[in-house]
Amino acid sequence: MLASTLEAMSQPASPTQKVLAVNAVDLTKTYGSLIAVDSISVQVAQGEV
Repeated sequence: MLASTLEAMSQPASPTQKVLAVNAVDLTKTYGSLIAVDSISVQVAQGEV
């Protein structure tokens, strides 16, 4: 189910939208009690990298 959900999320809703290769939403990275990154979101379209 996860694979089909990720595939559906990467498909464009209209012909003018790009297909996303990466769609990371609301990520947080901690090292012990230190919050290094808080609630970052990144989108990369296919062919951008």
